[in-house]
Amino acid sequence: DFYLKNNGTDNYIVSSTGNLQVHMGLSQLAIKCTQDGATSLYYDASAHSSPKLSTFSGGVSVTGSVNADQLHLGDNDKALFGASNDLEIYHENSGSNGMIFNKTGDLYIQGNNGSNAAQTAIQIHSNGAVDLKYAGAGPKLSTTATGATVSNNLLVQETNTLNWNAATPATTATLKIYNSSYNDSSGT
Repeated sequence: DFYLKNNGTDNYIVSSTGNLQVHMGLSQLAIKCTQDGATSLYYDASAHSSPKLSTFSGGVSVTGSVNADQLHLGDNDKALFGASNDLEIYHENSGSNGMIFNKTGDLYIQGNNGSNAAQTAIQIHSNGAVDLKYAGAGPKLSTTATGATVSNNLLVQETNTLNWNAATPATTATLKIYNSSYNDSSGT
């Protein structure tokens, strides 16, 4: 049974048996309301089209792209990526921190190499080093369990002063500075 109803305030479309479908013309399904189930929206739907947006008990499912001006997520609400929600991006309410959490493998932050191809700028190894790279080449600075390693050259500009605070007494710690015309390993 199907009928239209007005209760004096609101208008209703009622299908008391079976599903409710709205078609454009005779063959183009636009909206399908399943009794005790999903409501689905279709785009240019033929008889074999899949819905573009469907409700389910946990929210909505979207097939295809979503175009939006903005996406608002509240504190601790997460954008989840991957089949097992392996990557999370969210804003932490308790500490007011932005968080990126990769549950599997390494995390890469990439930029454009100048030819519209991705190149790694930062690689965060799972339970290991963090590498800073230049032009996608091997790491220029890598963290280690004991500090950091610089590959090639470290240039100190402006004051040309290197302040060094050793954790060990100065009598046993050594700072070595080398260049082609100067070599001082006196520890000062």
